[in-house]
Amino acid sequence: MTAPDASSLPRSTVGAADGQLIAWAALGVINAVTIAVTIRVPPGQLGLRAAHHLDDAGQMLALGLLSSAAVMAYCRLRPKPRASASRLRAFLRGPVLDIAAVAIAAQIVGHFILADDLGNLAARLGGEDEVAPSAVLLPLLIAAVALGIPAAAAVGRLLDRLWLRWIGVASALGAGLVNEWILVHDYPGAHFYLAWAAAVCGGASIATLELPVPLTIMSRAGRRAAIVARGVVALVAAYTIVVWPNAEVVLSLYDVPGAVSVPFLARIHSELEASQSAQIAPEFRPWLSDRVSLPAIPPSAPAPPPMNRIVLVLLADSLRADVFATPANDASFPELAALKRQSVYFTEARTPGSQTVYSLTAFFAAKYFSEMYWSTRATGGLWAHQDQSLRFPAVLANIGVPTVTFASKLWLINDFGVVRGFNEETLLDPETTRVKSPSATEIADAIIARLERQGDGPMFLFVHFLDTHSPYGEGKGKPFARYLRQIGLVGHEIDRVLQTVEARGLSDRTTVIVSADHGEAFGEHGTTEHSVSLYEELIHVPLMIKAPGVASRAVSTPVSLMDIGPTVLDLMGASTPATYMGQSLAPLLRGQSAPLTRPILAEGRLKKALIFPDKLKVIRDSRKQTVEIYNLATDPGERKNLVDELGEAGQARLQVLDAFFKAHTLKRLGYVPPYRP
Repeated sequence: MTAPDASSLPRSTVGAADGQLIAWAALGVINAVTIAVTIRVPPGQLGLRAAHHLDDAGQMLALGLLSSAAVMAYCRLRPKPRASASRLRAFLRGPVLDIAAVAIAAQIVGHFILADDLGNLAARLGGEDEVAPSAVLLPLLIAAVALGIPAAAAVGRLLDRLWLRWIGVASALGAGLVNEWILVHDYPGAHFYLAWAAAVCGGASIATLELPVPLTIMSRAGRRAAIVARGVVALVAAYTIVVWPNAEVVLSLYDVPGAVSVPFLARIHSELEASQSAQIAPEFRPWLSDRVSLPAIPPSAPAPPPMNRIVLVLLADSLRADVFATPANDASFPELAALKRQSVYFTEARTPGSQTVYSLTAFFAAKYFSEMYWSTRATGGLWAHQDQSLRFPAVLANIGVPTVTFASKLWLINDFGVVRGFNEETLLDPETTRVKSPSATEIADAIIARLERQGDGPMFLFVHFLDTHSPYGEGKGKPFARYLRQIGLVGHEIDRVLQTVEARGLSDRTTVIVSADHGEAFGEHGTTEHSVSLYEELIHVPLMIKAPGVASRAVSTPVSLMDIGPTVLDLMGASTPATYMGQSLAPLLRGQSAPLTRPILAEGRLKKALIFPDKLKVIRDSRKQTVEIYNLATDPGERKNLVDELGEAGQARLQVLDAFFKAHTLKRLGYVPPYRP
């Protein structure tokens, strides 16, 4: 018996509901291919890869089933135009009503999905510190973006009617592919809406496509088998939605930007978790409560410091600690390698963030991002210019110490709130007449000129070198080689400053502190440059302190750049505000015992990290609702997430992190610490 020809088989249209299911399934296939092609399977981790594929496929199918069910429900409830209705009435009750329904759904979902992504744009467009315009602009921006969904539906429907459906299918698949490669590390709402638009367009483009139906499927047994198959798919999809995977699988799901449901499902599951009371170690407890009413911390020295002390804080952009810990690199920056040998070199120093503006603001205020008030300026961006926290240069200025800075960027002057309290500020980069920032040579020239006219009194001076920021100069070579070369350039100019200190006879009264605002990534954890994570390549930085009468040595005690402000105040004989989240390192410099009990944290992009004295590191991402725990003693590259392995012990560490920010996040009516990409 010959098989029937396909042309002789009964034919059936795909339909709007099944079109949506097929479209979301196609996006799931794109995800599966992306996972297979771009993500290496770790040795012995085939189970992790299988779970990754299962959860991703199940969640994409769940979106398809949900969309399909919504279309079926709408089609049942939609009023049918009468046979006698005019063509205009039929058009209004048909395509126009359908597109309007999609538009309404897109607007409703948009207010839950897009608010975080568009909040910063609304604030910038709203103008400086204007709450009302932002409150109006955000819904307008959400509405504008959400209109892309009904527009995609209209395009797909039109192409389907004109028999140009393959253009719609190709466009949808193209949008799905683009979704995997743009805005890779963020903007979950944008990814969701691009995927939704692709599914709506692709599904609508094939709604009237006729397909041959095998006779076996038309039989009663065939129909039952189809129902069972759909039920199995629904059960798998429901399982991946209801049963949340372990931490390793969740993190792997975030590796594919097209996995658009993960960020929002993670929030739901996080909110459903029962909260537990934190078990806090005694040494942390004083730091996990409000410290405003506590008295200032007096200087640690038994005798008053010399009244003519000079402190130079020289920070360079994007220096990572392991570069300085590798002797093979010393030839690239011989002057800084020599300075490391002549200083107290802290091998375990961390910065409070991985973005320059926020790490430097925290550095000067000795408070973390969530403790301060951030708002927009008319010039754009998010700044702490209205935050009233007392920056440590202002403490020095208040006791009569001249505070000096040569700003390499416009925002490194008092007005922007990153720095504050400098009574001598010189803007070397007006940002109106030049494209490039001032070079290390120009900054060093300015410092040297200021040292040349320094009298017998004290002085605090701060500069920030930007030469080590990407793209690492203009020379040839691979990025890392150019990066090392720029470090050498900065080191040479710092050495010129130190030579001037010596030539002017200022060595016995000058303390030099050299460090960085953050580190730099060169492919670790799938990232380059900085800002996007709180992994060690971005927050572990070098710290060298060369002080008169202090013996050079390496110190492995964990410290933070938050300790620099209290250290400078201590060296200058000033008390440290109790609200500062750092402690003075001056006793350590003198070789004394100095128990450091303050926690060492980092923060950025609504991610928070805490490094414990035993080198366990906890990272919570409040946007993605993920948790990571690493043992830096055995896993300095942060490759093995220990959350599932540690269980309750890991949760106890996480509770300390949560308790800190619960106690210290700024509480102001209507204010929530903002997200800034």
